Amino acid sequence: MYMGFMKMGVGLMAIFFACLMIPGLFRLSDVTIGAAALVWFYGFFHARNMAACDSAEFESITDHYIWEEFNRGKAIHLPEGTARKWLSACLILLGAGILWNNFADLADRMIPDYLWETLAPIVHNIPEVVLSVFLIILGIYLIRGKKEELDAIEA
Repeated sequence: MYMGFMKMGVGLMAIFFACLMIPGLFRLSDVTIGAAALVWFYGFFHARNMAACDSAEFESITDHYIWEEFNRGKAIHLPEGTARKWLSACLILLGAGILWNNFADLADRMIPDYLWETLAPIVHNIPEVVLSVFLIILGIYLIRGKKEELDAIEA
């Protein structure tokens, strides 16, 4: 898989399929379909660049997850507990989105039309709001971690 690099191939496929799966759950199709196309093209160009390497350079390439290339040469090493915690949070969020969509379909059938017209926009936007809050918290966490790292370097 992926020229013998399993981690790179699995990482690219996971990111690509996540980009295709998220739109149906959170109604973000424009952004995520564009992201899936970007990942797809990145895979082509990355594979082409790897195929263009001479044999010595190709043998020096280590199999690592594709997102580790974007960390300025430093591999992202997550302790097993941390990786498991983040994976658990993502799976819970994904399951909650699926469950909420089913709940919204059921509510659409059970609530009278005159009341549903008022409630529908609220009910359908809750998964997007939850995902947005999650992404904002994740962004703040990442920025805070980077700031602490920069402060430690300056000190």
